[in-house]
Amino acid sequence: MHRVREMALAEYTDLARTDSFCYWVEVKTDLCGSIKGGSAYKFGIFRRESKQPIQARHLMTDGTYAWYRKYGESREAAFQQVKHEIISLLEAVETKNWQAIDGIDMGDSVKWKIAFLYAPEALVPIFSHKALGKIAFQSGLSADKKPPISQLQEFLMAQKPQDLHPIDFAQELWNNYMRPAPEDKAASASQNAYSEGEHCAAKTLFTALEVLNEAGGALPKTEVLQRVKERVSLSKWDKHASGDSGPIRWQRILERHSQMAVKAGLLRKGPFAWRISQAGKDMLVHSPYDLLAKVQMADQAPVSVAEEPAKPYRRKRPAPPYDMQHLLGESFLTENSLKDLKELIRHKKNVILQGPPGVGKTFLAKRLAFLLMGEQDDSRVAWVQFHPSYAYEDFVQGIRPNEAGEFELQAGAFYRFCERAQQDPNRDYFFIIDEINRGPLGKVLGELMMLLEPDKRGPSHAIGLTYGRNDDTFFVPENLYLLGTMNTADRSLAMVDYAMRRRFAFFTLNPLFEEKFQAHLKKMGVPPRFLSHIIRRIQQLNQRIQADPQLGPGFMIGHSYFCSTTKIKDAKAWYQRIIDWEIAPLLKEYWFDDWSKAEDEVKAMRE
Repeated sequence: MHRVREMALAEYTDLARTDSFCYWVEVKTDLCGSIKGGSAYKFGIFRRESKQPIQARHLMTDGTYAWYRKYGESREAAFQQVKHEIISLLEAVETKNWQAIDGIDMGDSVKWKIAFLYAPEALVPIFSHKALGKIAFQSGLSADKKPPISQLQEFLMAQKPQDLHPIDFAQELWNNYMRPAPEDKAASASQNAYSEGEHCAAKTLFTALEVLNEAGGALPKTEVLQRVKERVSLSKWDKHASGDSGPIRWQRILERHSQMAVKAGLLRKGPFAWRISQAGKDMLVHSPYDLLAKVQMADQAPVSVAEEPAKPYRRKRPAPPYDMQHLLGESFLTENSLKDLKELIRHKKNVILQGPPGVGKTFLAKRLAFLLMGEQDDSRVAWVQFHPSYAYEDFVQGIRPNEAGEFELQAGAFYRFCERAQQDPNRDYFFIIDEINRGPLGKVLGELMMLLEPDKRGPSHAIGLTYGRNDDTFFVPENLYLLGTMNTADRSLAMVDYAMRRRFAFFTLNPLFEEKFQAHLKKMGVPPRFLSHIIRRIQQLNQRIQADPQLGPGFMIGHSYFCSTTKIKDAKAWYQRIIDWEIAPLLKEYWFDDWSKAEDEVKAMRE
């Protein structure tokens, strides 16, 4: 109690520390009963990530903190009032005056979670008023209207076996509640005090699984729907499941009901998954609405489902270390340039490597990811290449056919990678988009145009997606970095628009024919005198390209055309092959409207 009385605002809520009061209540004690999700206003006052102005009249902010106006006109006054409410709560806990907690001016989930943490032997760790009431009615409580939480807690604690801890007792209550029970018409009046929606969601999922098990997993989906409807006689099920349901409608039903269950706390998502076992095969499902959609209903085998933690992928063997010296040995950039690029990526999170062909943009992107990770861990790097046909459905999510020829909502490459990064928040992840300006960026990214911004990362900025259902939201985690490559010489592409440029930093890579390049070719077997000839010819060509008003610096010839990875036995033959098969076609494309100019430049390179 004394520690709470002396608590400062920065100790109560702070984005930069993991030992604040709010962080302990919501995150570090999550296994004692979760209150994650929802608005941070549930804590009364909180440190903000966003700098956007607040429009609601009942809310206030000073730019750093936000709070309910009812608590005070300044952050100091608001915090003192919130702390006063917490102290009053703890005094009620000390005297076990549970009715007094009902009157504490804070959100139900927060104040009862705090009460449980200070009296873990005296309360059931279930903090949703709706769910707690449903469980109490299921356990025999009778009431004409919704009782307060204190009454529900006292009723359930009176039924707890003496040798069972409240946490274990709460787990049993959850397990019993999440499976359908026989309908009790006598209790219907009491149950009407609560919404049917979240209870129906859990019943729908688990009833369908039981139907499948009983039938050996061999029922068509329309038959499963009919049998579930016969057992779950709630109005919301009748509303959502009437009529014949094809593959898409079946998927939507699952999404709608399971998202309702997640919102009510009846199903968990995030770090939890479901392991589906069927015919000797196991499958992990991370999204609750995929729980049934992924079950193969046509197989003649029973289906079992078990919940388990969804651990992030870890390499079995430690990844090889990778530092600045490794990258300096593999690229021609200077140490100062690499340090600047490293800091730019850390600061902006979204960086595009742009430059003419052959400067090593694609080569460098993955090694930059290794440099920032400090190790060569391929499991934390994903790679896609944009093209004119690339779509939002490929990148984020969309309705796609599955292996059975049915349509279902499927996550795209970036969505799946974000989920992996969300499950492993203490390590950095890197998503690389090669040829980023070859795709229709506005159509591919959609809502991500906002979420990619560095100050719009994290769950507090989660939004619904185009194909999302109900409360299904998405956010880009703070530990994810986006690297793109862009060829400045591709005239078939449109310029990147200003909205996209504002969200990315652009780092230009130029041809490098200096000492490191020369040392590499000497090592590969090119004689020093001939090497000087090559460099002189390329630099003269690049000067003419740079001076051409129709071309410019973005069309210069890069050094990677000449970066052999094997020993060169005949340097002149090797050089002629590069000119004839790689440089000459490019120059003829540059001067397609002046054929003699192109021929003259190719001839000069061959001399």
